[in-house]
Amino acid sequence: MAKDTIGIDISKDRLDAFWHSRDAACSLPNTVEGFTQLCTWPGADDGILVVFEATGAYHRGLE
Repeated sequence: MAKDTIGIDISKDRLDAFWHSRDAACSLPNTVEGFTQLCTWPGADDGILVVFEATGAYHRGLE
């Protein structure tokens, strides 16, 4: 069974996330507050694969 997937595009100022199976998107600031909001978005569902592209230094805070 394939895992559900959330993909995140990371830029200097924003985290743009897309949840494939729910056809849902959110855009959050690339800050500690944004990381917290992003981590609470899927809730307690541990069957989700989260992927993002390493983008220079901009991904390091989320990583």
